[in-house]
Amino acid sequence: MGTLLRIVLCAILAPLLAGCLQAGVAMEGVGTFSGPKAIYREIKPLANNPDARPLGRYSRFETAAFQDGSGGMVPPEFLSYIPQEIKTRLADLHLSNSPKGRTVIISGRILYYEEQSLVRALIRPLEEVIARVELIDKETGEVIGVAVCVSRVTARTQTQAVRDPLRDVNVKSGVRIKAVGLAKAIYEWIRSRYPENKE
Repeated sequence: MGTLLRIVLCAILAPLLAGCLQAGVAMEGVGTFSGPKAIYREIKPLANNPDARPLGRYSRFETAAFQDGSGGMVPPEFLSYIPQEIKTRLADLHLSNSPKGRTVIISGRILYYEEQSLVRALIRPLEEVIARVELIDKETGEVIGVAVCVSRVTARTQTQAVRDPLRDVNVKSGVRIKAVGLAKAIYEWIRSRYPENKE
């Protein structure tokens, strides 16, 4: 990604992400393991009422292949990790997965993917992935919600094994950790709009 494009992207996303941080933990992934930080910000809310849970009318979620919108900066393995990481986290919602139920398609484009260099690690020990994620009603094709989702990984997280309780394994790969963080952000967004304790 060129320098000018990065500057433009940061200028567009900075106000959105600033709103996330000001909103506190309600806009951040709050998983119990010390892994990547997950942040999301709705840019097309699923409902005007922040307390509404409109995703309760859906019983299935499918993840479409995520696209690289960063100009070739995204490793192919990162894109391959995303569907399974999202599926693992959504299992916590206890979806019925009824074939007769309504389905949401999770679609996304990676806008920015940052790998850590030695020099950058000394100056700014942080890696980020920024994605534009859409939730689409499979039956109608309508985009029902859009959010910017961010995975933030520190240099310490990259070099240490992180235990993920949802899979009970150690996640050691830097690429995999960033995928875990992005899936976590998407899950937190969906969970905030899905009825609690729905079976």
